Amino acid sequence: MYENNYHHVHVNNLIGMIHTGIGPAQVNGLLTGLNIPPGSTRTQQVRQNETGLAVESVVEESMQECLEQEIQETVKYDLSHRMNLLTAVYYIINTWNKVILL
Repeated sequence: MYENNYHHVHVNNLIGMIHTGIGPAQVNGLLTGLNIPPGSTRTQQVRQNETGLAVESVVEESMQECLEQEIQETVKYDLSHRMNLLTAVYYIINTWNKVILL
């Protein structure tokens, strides 16, 4: 799948960068602090451009699924809420009819 381990390390680095919301300079600072040789900012930007469209596609699909689920749950809640309201109105009407008949 990957050309070599070097490429794999940069892709993992990029995924960590995206996940934590930090940029190449912060990643390089972290790696330097851990005494790990940092990659070049240019290489990180190239990998980010390579994977950007795939990440956006996954996010878009996930957002669409969540939106559809939210719509379904809203419809269920509205129907349940309306049934509860109709039941309450029915109860009040029946109660008043009994009071009036007494």
